Amino acid sequence: MSGRKKRRPQRSRRHPRARRAHYPYEDWPAFKRVPGTDGRLMGLDLDELTPEQRAEWDRQTAEGKRLRELHERFAKKMAHRTAVRDGLLPPPWMKPSNPKPGSAAAWIDTVCPNGEWRLKSAKAIWREIKACDPEGPSYRAVARELKMRR
Repeated sequence: MSGRKKRRPQRSRRHPRARRAHYPYEDWPAFKRVPGTDGRLMGLDLDELTPEQRAEWDRQTAEGKRLRELHERFAKKMAHRTAVRDGLLPPPWMKPSNPKPGSAAAWIDTVCPNGEWRLKSAKAIWREIKACDPEGPSYRAVARELKMRR
């Protein structure tokens, strides 16, 4: 034998062909091809199912509905977390404030009810308060309250 090593035969690196998922109800007689779609679309006639097949179908649809609701709940939770992160909503550990009537915080909540104070300057909010009540809080009190909120 010469000093050369024998080369090992390499396995093919190609991935095996992807197979289409086979659903448990595909071989049911009630599962038929829809005409005019070249066999690409299948339809299921629920009236032709046996009681066992109907129970399996109901279980599959209930599982799909449960997963959809789970995803919707997760999406809602992530939207809330994103809003908190972006400063659009207060974090859950901050207790809702009940400001004293006539204070700068109460006036800001009155003039900007839906959180528009995030988009306005202290001077603009103070001018709106003065337009409603000339005896309202001072500019300094409004600016301090906005600084605490931001």
